[in-house]
Amino acid sequence: ANMKNIDQTIELYKLEQKATPADLNALVTAGYFKQVPSCPAGGTYTMPVDENSGVTCSIAEHNQVAGATTTTQQ
Repeated sequence: ANMKNIDQTIELYKLEQKATPADLNALVTAGYFKQVPSCPAGGTYTMPVDENSGVTCSIAEHNQVAGATTTTQQ
């Protein structure tokens, strides 16, 4: 849920600011989050590498679950 929320917030930032945030801390600085969301299992979230990808977690299994969730919801 955190990864999906971050992805949606990045999209909102891009629409409102007409720019891509440099990193997740930019979302905090701009007031979109009070703090960067943290992975409940202790992983670290990373910005998408391009327009066709989403936020990733340093815990590989979370990326597989997120991908499956995104695919099923579409």
